[in-house]
Amino acid sequence: MAEVEEVLLNHPELVLKLPWSGAGRGLRWISHCLTEKDRDWLRKAFKTYRFIVAEKRFHVEQDFAIEYQVTKGEVIRTGYSLFKTQAGVYRYNMLYSDAAIRRLVGLTDSLEASIQHWIECKVAPFYEGPLGIDLFRTDEGICRVSEMNLRHTMGQVAHRYLQTHPEEEGKIWIPPQTNKKV
Repeated sequence: MAEVEEVLLNHPELVLKLPWSGAGRGLRWISHCLTEKDRDWLRKAFKTYRFIVAEKRFHVEQDFAIEYQVTKGEVIRTGYSLFKTQAGVYRYNMLYSDAAIRRLVGLTDSLEASIQHWIECKVAPFYEGPLGIDLFRTDEGICRVSEMNLRHTMGQVAHRYLQTHPEEEGKIWIPPQTNKKV
């Protein structure tokens, strides 16, 4: 608890993350001080996981992902996805071509090459299957990595959907089973 409060002194807006969570579950947004509810959440997290991840909160302009398939040590980029979150929870995808997404988010070749190299060295020797790297562009125009998903993601599904329905480009895609309001 004291360590989190110490981090708050240097970064008054934090995101606390459980080490194993998904789809925005396991995130807690902290602003300036810990409330009693925050302390209860932390006690439960420490009891269950023994640690949490505390990160400076950035102001996100755009969420996006680079999608891969890892097979027998080979890392193949399968596409990009552009999506919207609310308080860290996935809401929907915007259907744009790979070139349009790269342009919209300002993804550089050097950042993408660094991510691919990291996956090849740190993940591909031990994992096979779909892999998504979630990133975001800050309000300062900087692209940052958010998380890695070792599973199929809604971004991969939306990317495949656009490949089979190119007339849908530019539209919002909400997974049918979610029944979420935009």
